[in-house]
Amino acid sequence: MQLSRAACSSSFEATAISPSSQLKLDYFVFLGDTIYETVSDDSPAAADPFADPGRALADYRRKYPENIRPVKAGGAASLQPMFAAQGNYTLLDNHELGNKQFVSGGALPGNPPGQGVDPSDPANDVNASCSLINRTLGFTLLMRAYLDFQPVRERRVAAPGDCRSNGTWQLYFAQRWGRNSIFINLDDRSYRDIQMMRPNGKEGDTGPRADNSARRSFSGSSAGCSQRSRRA
Repeated sequence: MQLSRAACSSSFEATAISPSSQLKLDYFVFLGDTIYETVSDDSPAAADPFADPGRALADYRRKYPENIRPVKAGGAASLQPMFAAQGNYTLLDNHELGNKQFVSGGALPGNPPGQGVDPSDPANDVNASCSLINRTLGFTLLMRAYLDFQPVRERRVAAPGDCRSNGTWQLYFAQRWGRNSIFINLDDRSYRDIQMMRPNGKEGDTGPRADNSARRSFSGSSAGCSQRSRRA
C-alpha cells in the first residue's frame, strides 16, 4: 500500500506536489490549509466571514479552485492531475476557517454571535455551555465552501446527548484499507475550545491554562469514534 500526505498549499506552491500523480498511490491525505484566505498575486484576500459573511462565501469559493486551475493562462493544471490519480482525504484546519475566531468551533460565539470572545481571558478557556461558535452563520458558510470543493462525504452527526456536535457535519471517520491498515480522520477544529492567547497578544500558553484538563479538542461523539476504531 502506498500513500502520501502534504499540507499548507497555495496556488503558487501547488505544482510542487503535482508529480505525486506518477507514484500510483492508493490514497493521498491533505493535512489541512488547503487554501489561504490571504492576498496573493492576482487573488485578493477573502472578506471577513463575520463582518461580511455573504461576500466571504463567494471569496472562499473563489479561493478553492486556485489550487486546481492553472495559475496563469496556458500553465500547468496545478493539483488537478494529482487529485485525479488516486483516492483523497482532506482535514479541516485553521485557514479553511479564516484563521481567526472560527478556528475553534467549540468556543463561545460572543455577542453578536460569531464575533468571538477574548482569547486572553482565562474565563473563556473552557466552554461548558451549548452556545457554540460552530452554530454561527460565519462558521456555517465557511464549512459550506469547504464541503463544496473538498472530497468529503456529507453526513450529519446524530448525537442528541452531545450539543457540541449534534447536527454538525461529520468530518471524523475511520476507513479500512486492506486487512492490516486503517485510516482515521479526526476533526480537531469543529469542536475544540478556544485557541488561547497570552495577554501580550501572542498565541499559546504553556502555563497552568494549557494544563486545564477540562479543555477539549474533540466532541464526545468524535472521541468515541476514534477509540472504537483503535480497538477494531
